[in-house]
Formats: sequence, structure tokens, C-alpha cells
Amino acid sequence: MISHMRHKGWGSQAALLILIMLLGATFTACLGGGVVQRAPGGSGPAQDQDLLYVGSREGKVLALDPESRSRGLPFPSPKEWIYPRDKDKLKAIYGTPVVSGGNIYLGTFDGQVYALDAKTGFPRWQQPLEDDGPIIGALAVAGDTVFVAGGDKVYALTADSGQYRWQPFTAGERIWSGPVVHEGTVYFGSMDHNFYALDAQTGRLRWEPFAAGGAIVSTPLVRDGVVYFGAFDSKLYALNTETGQPRWREPFPGDGWFWGRALFNDGRVFAATVKGSLYAIDAGTGVPSWNRPFKVDGPVRFSPVLVGDTLVMASGDGAIYGIDAQTGAQRWKQSVAEKRISADPAVLGDTVYVHAEDGKVYALDAQTGAIQWGFPLKR
Repeated sequence: MISHMRHKGWGSQAALLILIMLLGATFTACLGGGVVQRAPGGSGPAQDQDLLYVGSREGKVLALDPESRSRGLPFPSPKEWIYPRDKDKLKAIYGTPVVSGGNIYLGTFDGQVYALDAKTGFPRWQQPLEDDGPIIGALAVAGDTVFVAGGDKVYALTADSGQYRWQPFTAGERIWSGPVVHEGTVYFGSMDHNFYALDAQTGRLRWEPFAAGGAIVSTPLVRDGVVYFGAFDSKLYALNTETGQPRWREPFPGDGWFWGRALFNDGRVFAATVKGSLYAIDAGTGVPSWNRPFKVDGPVRFSPVLVGDTLVMASGDGAIYGIDAQTGAQRWKQSVAEKRISADPAVLGDTVYVHAEDGKVYALDAQTGAIQWGFPLKR
């Protein structure tokens, strides 16, 4: 079965590599045939209380104080730090760091998992994965366990020491989807076209993997007994979390691949495609909630965020959009960089933060789109 899924996944991987080259995002990965490309890296900002945590394209992790950055104070201010502190670097960081229990957890492209003290950046532990598989998606933390997808495996590590909790689960192909843990179940998709649900305590399958029509790289969304995810067959799926059976009569058809994580709000699911279309979908029925999707000029590979009643979405052309969540009408547009956006936006208060491929984190007013400041991460 595994060999069949590996063969089945190659078509999607070849198409994926072509898309990545077209988008200008050059990953380093063994995609079936050993194709290797270099990658700049860059994670989305993670927010916790009044700080931001972000991985830089130079292999550094930084804690940023938005107040200090808005005042233009020298870095680091008393609340801020950088790791590693010397000239050493980590490998590329793609997944947004996770803040939990006073620690920052993150994975790197060479299959290393790190736990850092959130206040100081001091390393708590480092754990290499079994086969050094690249970590693309964000980690997930539930209770005393860290879940991470690396290569074609999902791992469960103890949050306090990084030790293995159970034998890694092996899928049929690479996993770029970040795992999500909800009520004792780990959900994720794979390039083998399958969507999986594992028991968080044992790593065993909760139900038979669901076969989609294309590779799955989007991080799932779980809400009210339903798990939502998109695939490279240009469809958005909704499954019952207990059984793995479809909740909609048919999956929702988009105009292109669904890459970013969907967003739930007020009975609707918002999801975007790499062809630049943002859809509002009734969560219960799977039918559109807007008369037409919101269209942007560049591909969308990131998740939208909600600030009040404004959806904020980053496009591959370096622009950020503010969208009325009820109507789908554009409220504002702001170009933040000549290059593309690197990762999902983050929200802290009324401010949206984005990491662009020019190596800066930008702060934007969520209601107007005005740029408040931009901070270069290279140190």
C-alpha cells in the first residue's frame, strides 16, 4: 500500500515543484526524483501577550517587542532576544513558532526540533528527528506533548525534554501540512493525497485515512466536530472528526489549489487558492456565502486572519488586503514589499504583522492598512 501511495504522490510532487518555481519560492527538498533547490526560509510571527516571535531567513529566532519597534529603539530592548546569539545559525525555519508553557517550540529544515525559553531565548533542548526529514509546517503542542511532521513522518515528543513518546507514524509521502491536535486526535494531510487522524496518546489511526483527489499541504482547521482542509485537486473538504466521513454533499470546488489554512468565523469558512481567490463558504452546507469570491492579483498560499469584521489576507505579489468579512468588498490594499510575503500574518490587538521576503517584519493598522513600522530581521 505504501509503495502504491508513493508512486501515486509523484505526479502531485512534480506539479508542486513546478508551481514553487513559478512562484519564486525555491525550496530544498527531495521530491521523489531527488530534485534539490535552495530555500530562503522565513516563518510567520507568533504572538504571545505583548511579544512577537519569528524565525528569520538567516536561521535566527527573534523575540520582538512591538512597542520598542514602533519607537525605533535599538535591538534588543530589555524584553527582546535573538537565538543563536553568536554567528552560528539554524537551518531554514518555515513553520511559525509555537508558544506554550513558557517555551517557544520550532522546527528547522534539517529535521531539528528546538525548545527555547520564551523570556530569554535560552535553549531548553534540541531533538533531531529520526530520518532528518525537513520540517515545513508549524508544530502543535497539546498538554505535555509536542507534535511535529518531518519528512513523511509524524512524531510525538515530550514538551519538557524532547524525548519520543511513541513510534513515529509514517505516511505514504512527504508531509508539509502542520499537524493540529483537538480533543486527543492529531489531524494532518500528506502529499500521498490522504488525510489522517491519529490517537494523540498512541499514534495509531483513529479512522481509515480519507483519500482526497490531490496532495494535501494545508494545515487543517477543526471546529464544532468538523475538520476542514484543502487539497491540490482544487477542492475544500469537510469531514466528521469522529468518523472521517464527509459532512458536505460534495467538497467545495475552487478555481485552484488550496494551500493555506482555512479560517472559521460566525458559521462560515474562509479559504483562498493559489489563483488568488478568497471564498466565504457556509460551514454547514458547503455552499458559497458571497455572491463571488474576492480576487487578488497574486497567488495566495497563506491563511487569512480576522480583526473585528475585517479579513486581512496576504498575496504572493507582496500586497496585503483588508476585506469586509460580511460582503467580501475590499476596504484597503497595502503593498508592503517589492518581494513576496513569506508566511501567515499574525494579529496582536488592532495590528497585523507580516513577514516579507525582503527580510523585514511589517506592522500594519488592521482598519486602514497603514504601515506603522518595518523591522529588518537580519542580525
